[in-house]
Amino acid sequence: MNILFLKKKAFTKLNCLIMVINIIIYVLIYNLYGITPRFIQMIFLTSILSVISAIDLKLNIIPNKLVCLILIFGIVFNILNETITLGNMIVGFFVISLPLLIISIVLKGSMGGGDIKLMAAAGAFLGWKHIVVAFFIASVIGSLISIILIISNKIKGKDMIPYGPFLSIGILIAGLYGDKIISWYIGI
Repeated sequence: MNILFLKKKAFTKLNCLIMVINIIIYVLIYNLYGITPRFIQMIFLTSILSVISAIDLKLNIIPNKLVCLILIFGIVFNILNETITLGNMIVGFFVISLPLLIISIVLKGSMGGGDIKLMAAAGAFLGWKHIVVAFFIASVIGSLISIILIISNKIKGKDMIPYGPFLSIGILIAGLYGDKIISWYIGI
């Protein structure tokens, strides 16, 4: 299913959980889009994000090669299918990643380079509005999980936790439901 399962110990608890979650998400994507170009785009994104999340959870890194896959596939897909304009991709690339880069320079160690690059690539993939939604969702989920981990004494307040999985969840939700979330928010 992905590169994690080509190595020894393929059936660890984490890998099995990821396989089950991916299958559920694939079925959801099929139900939303049928067999369409959008289905292929979202299956690809889900697969790469699941690998990124697992690697970040295990090793606290987000591989550049996987981020580049998201960037390249997103640009090619958007140009071929005319789903997002070049301007939207460029703004999407910078709208979250540039502020994160500035924050990480000012507050050393506050955000990893992989997280910043992931948001840049996903911004080009999804467009600027959806990447803003993705970051908001990731921030809320990441904050809630961090609070729960601190209260349950699993981590201390200054411990670093991998942020890639939260970003991946936000990116996926924004990719699937971003238009509905934006419409709902505008209607408030």
